[in-house]
Amino acid sequence: MKFKLLALAAAFAASTASAAVTYDENGVGFVGKGDVQSLFDWNNSGFQNNAEFVQFRFSSGSQQASWVCGGYNNGGNYVTHAKNESYDSVSGSVNFHPKQKNQITGFVLLGVNASASSATTFVSPGECVAPNRNWTEYALVEGSLTYEGSDPLLEVSIDGNAWYPLAITE
Repeated sequence: MKFKLLALAAAFAASTASAAVTYDENGVGFVGKGDVQSLFDWNNSGFQNNAEFVQFRFSSGSQQASWVCGGYNNGGNYVTHAKNESYDSVSGSVNFHPKQKNQITGFVLLGVNASASSATTFVSPGECVAPNRNWTEYALVEGSLTYEGSDPLLEVSIDGNAWYPLAITE
């Protein structure tokens, strides 16, 4: 009985230790073998045989930045202007390569395929350009820059039809 409990504890520790999903707002990161393996209910052999069919896609969600610029106008009065900028989501397939020792141990995410990216930026968040060149000390009002948006989402598939979300585990 003691041996069975130790074996069960070791198996549980091994399965939880393999969980590793990390990624940033560009789809760069790592997905551990255990996360994909458990999602598709594969044993080690099943994972190794099917790893070549794994696909990842990523969406950063839409983003909104708001800030206030302030400066002195031609009349010497201090004036502020609220600024807003929206960013389209970055989305598309994720380039990756398998991390291997003797077997595949996970997937290194190299980021969203540039041709699939739909990001557009016109003004950098916090950028303040004076309405005319006679204005002075026109700059970002300290503490006014805020961001809002949806969380990035990484999904995995083996057939390109059914997609499953992967939560960040670290």
